[in-house]
Amino acid sequence: MIEGSDTAVSPRTRRLLTTFGAASLWLTFLIVHATYSIQTGDSVGLAFFVQLTLITYLFLRRKEADRTSQSTRDWVVGFGGGFLPFLLQPDGASPSWGTYVAIPVMTAGLAISFVALMELGRSFGIVAADRGIVSSGPYKLVRHPAYLAYAIGEIGYLFQSFSTWNVAIVAFTWLCQIDRIRAEEALLSGNPEYVTYKNEVRYALIPGIW
Repeated sequence: MIEGSDTAVSPRTRRLLTTFGAASLWLTFLIVHATYSIQTGDSVGLAFFVQLTLITYLFLRRKEADRTSQSTRDWVVGFGGGFLPFLLQPDGASPSWGTYVAIPVMTAGLAISFVALMELGRSFGIVAADRGIVSSGPYKLVRHPAYLAYAIGEIGYLFQSFSTWNVAIVAFTWLCQIDRIRAEEALLSGNPEYVTYKNEVRYALIPGIW
């Protein structure tokens, strides 16, 4: 991907566009899943929808960053990792055992997400940026617990609605997420507080593994 600064769009315009895009994706996810539920009587991805709603709410309320990456690549992977899951579709295979597994898995993802995102508050963002360092709560265990919560929620969704499309969306999401972590850590490495935090919390995503 090409890296560079976007000088043609003002920060205010870019914020308005990204806010409109996030709200539109959330509304689309809601309509698709509500329509499916009404037609079939099955509620697919309910806990995951609540998780996405929390993400959208905090994104819309995010505070201005002290520094934001101007790399096109970082913007692409940020929005890919953050918003590709809104394209998941509820029309995949949904065996009864899958639903029994999916509900507790998605609920666990929602619980971890709630705790992690509440710690972040308005410091939450999509594109790599410095909005201050959060090192409390689940951030004492791994540096990116919110992303771990996303993965759990997405896996739960696949148990309830397994399809080639949904597997591809989750796979592409995680290609973006891994690069998103790289982008965030590269940008934050210029903050001495983050360097200290990174030395204290060794694992980025999964305790004892990575």
